[in-house]
Amino acid sequence: MKAGNVQYQALIQIIKTRIPHTHLHSEQVAGYAVALAKATELPSKQINAIHISALLHDVGKLGVPDEILTKTEDLTAEEFLQMQLHCIMGEEILNRFSTFTEEAKVARYHHERWDGEGYPDGLIGEEIPLAARIIHLADSIDAMLQPRHYKNAYPLDWVLGEIYRCGGSQFDPNMVELALDWLRDDGLSLRPVAQAA
Repeated sequence: MKAGNVQYQALIQIIKTRIPHTHLHSEQVAGYAVALAKATELPSKQINAIHISALLHDVGKLGVPDEILTKTEDLTAEEFLQMQLHCIMGEEILNRFSTFTEEAKVARYHHERWDGEGYPDGLIGEEIPLAARIIHLADSIDAMLQPRHYKNAYPLDWVLGEIYRCGGSQFDPNMVELALDWLRDDGLSLRPVAQAA
């Protein structure tokens, strides 16, 4: 555990230094993911694991060129494929450490969709680990609520509608109900932060 903590702190510091916008985004995602995990009434050990997984879910972006991460125009098809590889690269980075087995799975699967249309493996429904389903939804919430270098933040009402619309397709429908209840209760406290990616 002590070695794992040192490795974790080292990875976080690398992310913070190399891709600070992604680190900020991951902190936001971790907050949302923990709130969703608590709403699911998961045990505290699992909630803590989800928190760590969320902070590391985009570690694979260390392997994506800066010009793609910060591009303000639409990505080309080739650039989008390169961006998608961050899931696989994240898994590969975390699998170098024996302490990050579950976090590596989340890094790989956090862009999988409930309907099987996600990437990189096209997993369907409960084939996707619960932690990855929670973090996928939390990641999407942050992407919509926060401004990015290529878009403005969306209003909360629009975000609620989009989450509802995507329940059962992009998102686990059971998680959607919990997310909508949580956002309706706490949404007014969600404020845009600096640009994230």
